[in-house]
Amino acid sequence: GAVWVIPTVGELQFDRVTSVPSGEFGDGAQAVVADDGATWVVSVQDSALMRVLGPGAVPERMLDLTLDDFELTAVGDQPVILDRDANEIVKADGGRIALPAPGMRIQQPGAAADSVLVATGDSLLRVGFGGQVEQFDGGASTANEPDAVAAPVVLGECLHGAWSNSGRYLGVCDGEEPTTADVPISAASELVFRVNRNVIALNDVVVGDVWLVSENMRLVENWDEVTPPDLEEGEEGDETTSTQTFEDTLA
Repeated sequence: GAVWVIPTVGELQFDRVTSVPSGEFGDGAQAVVADDGATWVVSVQDSALMRVLGPGAVPERMLDLTLDDFELTAVGDQPVILDRDANEIVKADGGRIALPAPGMRIQQPGAAADSVLVATGDSLLRVGFGGQVEQFDGGASTANEPDAVAAPVVLGECLHGAWSNSGRYLGVCDGEEPTTADVPISAASELVFRVNRNVIALNDVVVGDVWLVSENMRLVENWDEVTPPDLEEGEEGDETTSTQTFEDTLA
């Protein structure tokens, strides 16, 4: 339950033995870093949503809430919680939105938006913070456990979901028809989305296979092929160069 908030500027120096935690939040706590640099923590033992504004800041109690089975994410600078027991989305102000189907996973942290993405056992739910909900069917057998569902991703104008129980991928882009694809996986597979700026891949973390979502699920055999090379000593990189290198590596 210990959380350390450390600066990202300069050389990363961290020793969990000698460093004092920013807070002790107990067993089962979850933390996420929002776009504005604030760290949000759900503390089960304290029945609270806490905020740590930055390194050295004192944790602030922002919301009283009691949770057991849940997931925490950030949409822009806002924390969002999936309360699986109540089958509801919990917003930063404590407001709740009921889901029309059992929510399994909440999206990976993403850019600011007016909605959050939730994966059910066989569909994606785009849950507007005003209460409206859109459902997109994945067209596959229903997963009964969260472990069989990948945390979905919002990237640009597109929504991405995947289910390891059925080997199904679902993509939904604004203005286009939803697309599905069958991913050749084993019964033991576990699917996780990997995002590097504007490139997204689907990774089977059990065997290491990687499929390129934007290239009709082309299989890449290992992560070395999709990892940008390290910069040479003294060489300076920028976002444009790193993105191009990553995409070139995928070609």
